[in-house]
Amino acid sequence: MQRRRMSVAVGAVGLIVLFGGAMASLLLSSFTYLFIGLEIAGLALIVVSFARLRRSTLGIMRPPEK
Repeated sequence: MQRRRMSVAVGAVGLIVLFGGAMASLLLSSFTYLFIGLEIAGLALIVVSFARLRRSTLGIMRPPEK
């Protein structure tokens, strides 16, 4: 359960970084490369969050033993 909470938190931070970087790149065009880097970091955090979530649910989703 703790792993799932951590995964959700990492995904939420990733979404905030992703959309924050996108909004900032629209408003402040002089620092575009910096904000594109932030967007890539946000995407990476979201991927990590899904990978952690998938790894923790593999044991839960196993079929019951006969």
